[in-house]
Amino acid sequence: MRNKKITNTIGGAAITLSLLLLSSCNGLFDGVYDEPVSDSTPDNQYDPATRRGRIVVNASTFDKWHYISLHHRSVTTMDIPTSLTGEWDGKSGITYHDVDLKNDTYTFKNLVKTDAMPEPEEWDFAVHKFDTRIKDGGAYETDFTSLDDLPAASSFGNAVFSEDECSNNIVMNDISGMLSYYIGYQNSLSNPVLGRWLVMDITTPPPTYHPSGKVYIVRLHDGTKAALHLANYISPNNLKGYLTIDYIYPYE
Repeated sequence: MRNKKITNTIGGAAITLSLLLLSSCNGLFDGVYDEPVSDSTPDNQYDPATRRGRIVVNASTFDKWHYISLHHRSVTTMDIPTSLTGEWDGKSGITYHDVDLKNDTYTFKNLVKTDAMPEPEEWDFAVHKFDTRIKDGGAYETDFTSLDDLPAASSFGNAVFSEDECSNNIVMNDISGMLSYYIGYQNSLSNPVLGRWLVMDITTPPPTYHPSGKVYIVRLHDGTKAALHLANYISPNNLKGYLTIDYIYPYE
């Protein structure tokens, strides 16, 4: 999964990362750690003749999921619950770990029980920063790097679609203790394949990001398919987590 890949990549760079994080707090690397700034979202686009579209999501903060409906070409944003106001469902919460980047280990420290993550009635897939979820579906990574080159969906008839997996150390929610390697993660489903669409490398400061460039086929809850391509993750004013997603829907 994406976060595991990141920690494996940076194994020996824990000290460098600590210094970099401290520098970023002092303003030397403004924008590197995705501080939220004001940014307008352009109108999303769709051409019914080609079934091609583009949707832009400002997913720059850690406290929200953004639910995307390709059926309705809409985005609904929901806050991640941080407290419990009713009866606990036995699983929802923010799990805190001491994180050892060198050895890629997470030591459980505390669980804050919360309300369940709300969801809109209509959605197909969701994004949180660079994490993803798919509603009752799955994702497949192709070898293609452009929607223009994709063959018909029937060419992927034997594809194995990976479903979402539940984890308490993937979806970062509280990074206030990151300098001490004490991080809070939402207990959440996430998709291990679609989440690979962006790779982060912090082996040398400052961190660098790059899209995988791959096209992903997503099987949706109603059996239809979509082809997704992360075209960009940075806004015009350098805001990271500002996702430009090109797609074909329905992909047939």
